[in-house]
Amino acid sequence: MISLRLIVSCALVGGVGNTSSRAQRTERTLENEIPKHVPIQIRFRANKEAAFKKFDNEHWVNDLEFEIKNTGNKPIYCFEFAIELPDVTPGADRHPTFGLHYGRPELLSFEAALTPDDLPIKPGDTVTISVDANDIKAWEHFRKAGEWQLPKTIILLFVRMNFGDGTGLDGGDARPWPEAKRPF
Repeated sequence: MISLRLIVSCALVGGVGNTSSRAQRTERTLENEIPKHVPIQIRFRANKEAAFKKFDNEHWVNDLEFEIKNTGNKPIYCFEFAIELPDVTPGADRHPTFGLHYGRPELLSFEAALTPDDLPIKPGDTVTISVDANDIKAWEHFRKAGEWQLPKTIILLFVRMNFGDGTGLDGGDARPWPEAKRPF
């Protein structure tokens, strides 16, 4: 149900946030850029946050665990977030990005039908999201093979959320789906 995919994004390095203030930090930070109107509360698992923050933690990705609480009034059947690593630059204009996902991937399409196996996060409920073991291995491989440095900043971005009734939120600004029709 929960997976994390390691991809290399074509986003420009330095396109998000203030790189100079990041360089002066003494611990790894998470910049949560998910819009405030998204009906969730996100927090680190308490027993993982301190280890995640240590700059010299080679296994920081093992400590990237979140508790996601549905604060809305609709069930959440699927969501996807992007986790960018702007300090890690394997190419001149690229940096690694993880896709963090809950629910059946087909539900990222708002038109997909629910099945009895689709388990929602009900209003008020909380789920724990952690990095898939295969993706941890992929990160460790690419870190060693590409001589990638340990990230100092992790940026959490919104991609999509499906409420299972044909509605949801879409894009980095989490605009309502379906989009309101404009009068002619």
